[in-house]
Amino acid sequence: LALGADSIRIIRHFLGQGGLLIALGVGLGLAAAAALTRFQAGLLYGVKALDPRTYLIVAAVLSGAAILGVLVPARRASRIEPMRVLREE
Repeated sequence: LALGADSIRIIRHFLGQGGLLIALGVGLGLAAAAALTRFQAGLLYGVKALDPRTYLIVAAVLSGAAILGVLVPARRASRIEPMRVLREE
């Protein structure tokens, strides 16, 4: 804010950085889950090891939780008064 960014840009920056990490984590997690299907098959009851609906639901829930985890500090950072931060520095 002190350098001219408005609150929307700050939130967009946080979500962009967090979204990249979320996408990387979900992609690696889905790849690892697909690679470990033989191990998972013995742990699952009533669900196939490669059930796409289950994978999509889990990925969506975890992505939503991660986005909320990024959005809370982003909103807090966008509401900080610039002069207060500059004085502390």
